[in-house]
Amino acid sequence: MSRPSDMPRAERFAHGTRARYTSGCRCDDCRRANREYARKRAKAIIFHGKNDLVSAESARLHMMMLSHRGIGRRAVAAACDVGETTLQEIRNGRKTMIRRSTALQILAVTVDAASDRALISAKQTWSQLRRLLHEGFSKREIARRLGYKSPAIQLNRKRVTAKNAARVDRFFRVITAGDEEAA
Repeated sequence: MSRPSDMPRAERFAHGTRARYTSGCRCDDCRRANREYARKRAKAIIFHGKNDLVSAESARLHMMMLSHRGIGRRAVAAACDVGETTLQEIRNGRKTMIRRSTALQILAVTVDAASDRALISAKQTWSQLRRLLHEGFSKREIARRLGYKSPAIQLNRKRVTAKNAARVDRFFRVITAGDEEAA
């Protein structure tokens, strides 16, 4: 089997794509894909200007809010497919204008993008734990059901990892749904 680098440029891309068209293919599907691209580009130029640039300020503020909630640059990069260097330049203000599509990708990232080891507020986690204790579960039983090796709940009162918060939340939802056997 030949590698993509050994193939002629036009054959590296599927038919019906603009990439195949720009590589030289002029079949009906590739011409249609190129026309569609040209139409969308012309429309974007009319509405947003030639470069479709917008201020990076809203994206910068959004990234700062995410950072305060424990979602760092790497987690944002993984969630929105924007390079870490670009995100860093936006965050520190060196990049003041960005493409509209980049801004939308960054703004679409929510606090759910926290990586397992990201530190987040422990307020909800401890509220759920207190409710479980009030329901009659012992700390030892909760720790066992959460899969901890130690028979104790050793969580910080102010910040917990996103992974621990998710574990407690999952267990809490199962218990409050009434399906204690699944927990």
